[in-house]
Amino acid sequence: MSHSMGTHVKMNSAQRQGVILGDMKASGFVSVPMLAEQCGVSEMTVRRDLDRLAEFGLLERMHGGAAPLRRTAIARVDLVEPSLDMRHLAQAPQKLAIARAAARIITPGQTIALDIGTTTGRLAAELANTAVSIYTTSVRIAASLASARPMVYLPGGLVAGAEPSIVGSRAIAHLRQLNFEIAFLGASGLSEGGILFDYSLEDAEVKRAFTEAAQRVVMLLDSSKFNRVSVARICSVAQIDTLITDCMPPEPIRSLLAESNVDVIIAE
Repeated sequence: MSHSMGTHVKMNSAQRQGVILGDMKASGFVSVPMLAEQCGVSEMTVRRDLDRLAEFGLLERMHGGAAPLRRTAIARVDLVEPSLDMRHLAQAPQKLAIARAAARIITPGQTIALDIGTTTGRLAAELANTAVSIYTTSVRIAASLASARPMVYLPGGLVAGAEPSIVGSRAIAHLRQLNFEIAFLGASGLSEGGILFDYSLEDAEVKRAFTEAAQRVVMLLDSSKFNRVSVARICSVAQIDTLITDCMPPEPIRSLLAESNVDVIIAE
């Protein structure tokens, strides 16, 4: 096998799925036994990976393996999260415009939730002089607002990830007891099927807890994220109230947003 990731390297599911998609692109068909040997895992684990990728519409399951989907528009697949520095630089003017548009829908005195991410980080900076209560799982956002006007709260839980953020069952249990007027969330992608994705299963779980605890869910998403999928499902567009972005999403996402009565705000 030409891959540098041999059987000696313990791969996580995202790395295995990256290998599966890469091999499939190169050879047009991947077999379960071959992948199991290559990734150093059981055939059962490979089947689960294939089932998951098929569920996301990234391949077609066949007897003994998988093949590429026969369709025209293939979504861009992101399995590995870019570094924080790269994310800060990517789409910077759009993210700033989106953050400013988000700040305009907040009124002093509200209790809001801020997800981790570069766009929510910019929104936090916009709120430095606003009298609001902010709950966030982002250690970076909480630290940046420590001496600012808002009251800032972090849930208890495990600190993890490159950003870093607070995740795990304790954080989820804490968030579920709360009630936010608005939750501002980010995502790594929005598929043409109207599903919002994230790179991390743990962060996606926190995002779902925020959506359940908020009266209004606002997704902050720059247009580079349209028609992209990743490893972890957050929710469908039917579960959000507002999308703030920098340009109108393409079809069929646009129709799905309209059907779900999602307000779309285009940041200037």
